[in-house]
Amino acid sequence: MKKSAILVLAFVLACMGSFGQLQGLGKKLLDKATTVSFSSLLKTPDAITTSFKDVNHTNSLGPDGIKTNFPSQPNMNQLQRTPNGGYILKEGFYYYQAQSYCLKAGTQGPSKGFGYMYAPTKGLAEEQVLSIVRNSVNRPEIPQKDIQLLLWAIIAHAKFEDLQPKVKATAAQLLTPAQLAQLNRTALDFVPEQTLAKAKASVPKEVKMILDAENQLRQMLTSATSSYADMERVAVLAADNVLGNEETKPGTWTWHPTGYYIRFFPVVYYQTRVEVYVPNGSAAVGKEFDPAMHIAAPALTGRQRLLMSARGYSDGSTQTPVPPATLAEAITTSLPNAKWGDPAKDNFVPREAVRSMLTLQRTPNGGFVLEHGYYEFAAQSFPIKAGRQVASPGGAGYLYAPPKGPREDAVMTVLRNSVNRPEIPQAQIQELIDALVRGLTPAEFTPTARAVAAKLLTARQQDALNTPLPVLTDTTTAFRITTPVPEGRWSTHPDGYFVRYKPVDARTLLVQIWVPQGAPGAGKEFDPATHVAVPAHVSRDRIMFAGRQRQ
Repeated sequence: MKKSAILVLAFVLACMGSFGQLQGLGKKLLDKATTVSFSSLLKTPDAITTSFKDVNHTNSLGPDGIKTNFPSQPNMNQLQRTPNGGYILKEGFYYYQAQSYCLKAGTQGPSKGFGYMYAPTKGLAEEQVLSIVRNSVNRPEIPQKDIQLLLWAIIAHAKFEDLQPKVKATAAQLLTPAQLAQLNRTALDFVPEQTLAKAKASVPKEVKMILDAENQLRQMLTSATSSYADMERVAVLAADNVLGNEETKPGTWTWHPTGYYIRFFPVVYYQTRVEVYVPNGSAAVGKEFDPAMHIAAPALTGRQRLLMSARGYSDGSTQTPVPPATLAEAITTSLPNAKWGDPAKDNFVPREAVRSMLTLQRTPNGGFVLEHGYYEFAAQSFPIKAGRQVASPGGAGYLYAPPKGPREDAVMTVLRNSVNRPEIPQAQIQELIDALVRGLTPAEFTPTARAVAAKLLTARQQDALNTPLPVLTDTTTAFRITTPVPEGRWSTHPDGYFVRYKPVDARTLLVQIWVPQGAPGAGKEFDPATHVAVPAHVSRDRIMFAGRQRQ
């Protein structure tokens, strides 16, 4: 698309965004668009912005660039699964038939002769879209069509309170109330055809088709008489007979920065063959392949962008797909285990002057002997990877909870022993913790993780890691809180002190301890390895930390 067309589209989106957000005033501005500067209006960005421009072509290979050796039957499901529904990669060739989803209404469906390459999932509604696809893995009773309707509602900026009851029900099962509220902030009303015609006057044909499709979907998704087939005809256009992109052949391999190759063969928009190749010695071994983070981006504009799912596609329309066997998490600590403080102390600042925790006496564990007062410590932090967002400043708060789970002792030992091994880089400790929480055995560790384990764990502890994690039989919806947890809330520790956590970046957690006068916490040990900072928001990752100061 030419730069001028992109600018015009931005103006149109700004105009449409103002209509939904400013209601009556927005309508007046639209009716007087010839005299009002578009740049003065609010913009409504695409819910998912991923396009072929986001493809990293570095190290990409043609269809015949790798000597394929794929098995005759899909084998991706032989790999260990993650709570996200992802796969723990091993060396070799893997593929499966994925349930895929249309993310661009008013564009043409897949057809032979067109190349698709990997691009990451990005955009205003990235968090919600990822949650929908990930959470759907353990909800196999939800039909794929219902999930697609919910995704169309998001990309069309539909108002959720006005949606068909079935779509509302799907949203309630796969999204939190906070995520729904965030989507509603960018919702639009149905734009009358006369008003939309003014906005479309100078945009290219393909842009008009997208605007028309999204506007029709907003109306149809609120109508009890609109069927899936009706909306599918609007969102997915019949493919024409134009030639494919000469530079991007079907089956072109994209190199993923984690260390594997991936390619896509869409059958129809809702079914895509996904192929992954993990070279021998690749750093991807032991890492998670999360299909929800992958979009098959078409080389030719006007074609569908397709979001991948870890749900396998089945032709048996009457057969309910079987959910993957999900391994228990190595660290199971979650919000139900959190210790809640007095809400009256939200953002409370103690009267005592804040002191560095490093002024306190240390213990052999790498902990601190507490005294009365107010202390803080910028600790090296280690996300307990679960495919969620890493910690970042702002947003929902974090609460204290104790470590629990099959590998609780191993992770705590690594954190404690790392205090007296400052020469081991934080990144290498994180690599070992990633392997531990994924349930890998020492033989499956990367060479770096294996070397760090030899320094921080005993031979007996390493041998215990050969016991596989159990398979979960209960995959019910995660605990959700109904009261807000603002950033900066104090948790009450059972040892008699208050603690709170403030993420600085993905590798640093500011830990604050307050021991009031007369509190029983004085003289007791604060052992960082016994703390898990649990986020109040389900999209964020849990964090453990060591008594090591950030580097």
